[in-house]
Amino acid sequence: RRACKDAVSIISTDTWTLAAHFTVATTDLANVKWSPDSTSIAVWDAALDYLLLLYSPDGRLLHRYQAYEGGLGIKAVSWSPGGQLLAAGSFDQRCRVLNHVTWRAFAELAHPGLVRLPASTAVYKEVEELTGHPEGSGFAGNYSGIGGSRSGEKGESTSSWWATDVEGGPIEDPAASALRASQAKSGRVKARYAVLPLPATVPTLKAVLDKPNPKLGVGLMAWSGDGKYLATRNDNMPTAIWIWDMSQLELCATLLQIEQVKGAAWDPHHHRLAIVTGGERVYIWTPEGASFVQIPLPNFNALSVTWSPTSGGFMLADKDTFCCAFMQ
Repeated sequence: RRACKDAVSIISTDTWTLAAHFTVATTDLANVKWSPDSTSIAVWDAALDYLLLLYSPDGRLLHRYQAYEGGLGIKAVSWSPGGQLLAAGSFDQRCRVLNHVTWRAFAELAHPGLVRLPASTAVYKEVEELTGHPEGSGFAGNYSGIGGSRSGEKGESTSSWWATDVEGGPIEDPAASALRASQAKSGRVKARYAVLPLPATVPTLKAVLDKPNPKLGVGLMAWSGDGKYLATRNDNMPTAIWIWDMSQLELCATLLQIEQVKGAAWDPHHHRLAIVTGGERVYIWTPEGASFVQIPLPNFNALSVTWSPTSGGFMLADKDTFCCAFMQ
């Protein structure tokens, strides 16, 4: 940045010399991202303004895109693997997808608090049950880290376990979380996915807008290896992963986790999405359904997941350790 103008420099890795240098029309450049085919560079402004610029490697402005004015702007940008599509997540809780021919948005993916359509959408909700429950069912409540409700015996609400902090539902307090973790380690907790009927409620945090970096808007996007599917997370719905079929431009699945989603990544060779929530499970979604596996390591809490580019394995990372896993 010189003379109050942002600039982009391109370095040739063959000779480590300057290949191009050009100024860009941003007020306060937030980040840049190459397209996978190296034909375009996405440049976007800081959160105070919605501004997305597309440049060629020689500095020509290909397109200027501004979805709206007068509000917080872009939060994250993600190219599809082939570089034909560009997804831009913003603070208005929408993800807009641009094509590489006209650079215009052809899809606007909303994240409503109530999933209604399409009718074929599958909504999976993670629930936990205590084994050996006196009433036989073993139900210990869904322990929804965001949203839902915890029912005690005879279906009575036990609101003292919870602190209201979300729209349409409560949020688990530390005492409940610690008890659930203790029960899980003792082997008394069984977990499963329940398929919810439509319409289904997605728990939503109330955004605190008078503080910097509010938990609001689409901050995570992940494309499948062939660009057919796009997974998103709206940060004020932190326990939900939305999976979109981009060939049909419609929502095909929503996964509602107990804990907040920390990371998600696609198998580069298959339609298989791995999700981690900072706990001891790895969640897998495929077009056939959703499932999860327990990580067979004590006190390992997966915070990120990365697939191998050549095989069906992936790496899970904790704060100071990692492990490798393989899908059969």
